[in-house]
Amino acid sequence: MANNVYPDTALQPLQTIDFILANGLRVRTMLKPQPDANRVLVGDVELDCTNAGGTRLQPMGRDPLPRTVIQAGVLAYQYAQHEAEQHKTKIVEARLEGREFLDVPDVEDIVGRVFPVKPV
Repeated sequence: MANNVYPDTALQPLQTIDFILANGLRVRTMLKPQPDANRVLVGDVELDCTNAGGTRLQPMGRDPLPRTVIQAGVLAYQYAQHEAEQHKTKIVEARLEGREFLDVPDVEDIVGRVFPVKPV
């Protein structure tokens, strides 16, 4: 189950999911949770993504608002699927860096267990 507690830190918490494509390219997605008004729970999650094989993170559109941690994970997967389709390939693995919000079982549920999810 995704963790929606916002950490007590001055730093921006981040969580990265890299989707590895069969052709060797990577789609990087970065979840950037934002606190609620009381700084206790995650109030919204911003999402940045790279194109397959790219290195420059671009902000993902802001629809819907606000996003939960799970919704951001689903959107990240949908984006990676789109990138795989553009390159006429498929996703073969996901690499999850950080487990502060989503954990491996959360990402496995999001992707339907069709490829391995590995913690980094």
